Amino acid sequence: HVRLLDPEDRPQARAILEAAFGQAHDEPDPARLTAPCSEADRGATALAELTGAGIGVADFALGQPSLDEVFLALTGRSAEDEADGAGDREDETVEEAA
Repeated sequence: HVRLLDPEDRPQARAILEAAFGQAHDEPDPARLTAPCSEADRGATALAELTGAGIGVADFALGQPSLDEVFLALTGRSAEDEADGAGDREDETVEEAA
């Protein structure tokens, strides 16, 4: 998890994290990004690359992903978006049956 000092740096930070880890995900907060990191050394290297690129980092943490983060990584959608869409499909099914 990375929280940037300046949300305007997010596109460049995402590119650096994607190069380091193969993927990176925007969080709803425009100053936050997440990326899958299984090795602390790779996280430290990515942090150094962000700093070297002049991107200010307010917070950097390694941790286990939440179920929502796993769902987002696998589907590209948040679980909340999926739940909202499921309700719409149920309404359509009811209308078709009527």
